[in-house]
Amino acid sequence: MSINVADYFEVCSASTRGHPYKLFKPFSGCASRSSFFSMRVINVWNDLPTVNFRTLESFKRTIQLVDFSNHLTSSSNQ
Repeated sequence: MSINVADYFEVCSASTRGHPYKLFKPFSGCASRSSFFSMRVINVWNDLPTVNFRTLESFKRTIQLVDFSNHLTSSSNQ
C-alpha cells in the first residue's frame, strides 16, 4: 500500500524566508484537525533552518545539529 504525499502536504509557492521547501499549512477551524500528525509536522518542517537537501546523507548530517526542544512540549502544556 502506498501513500500519496500530495494528499497530506503541499509545497508553499511563496516562501521568502528560510529554506525553499516550506509546506503550506491550510487553515483549520476545528481543534481536532489541527492536532493531526500531518498538521503538527508542518510547523517543525517549516521551522528548519537552511539545511543541505542535496542528498539524504547530507540531510541526515545537518539535521542532527538542529535543536527541536521548542517542538517537544506535552499536549497538556499547549
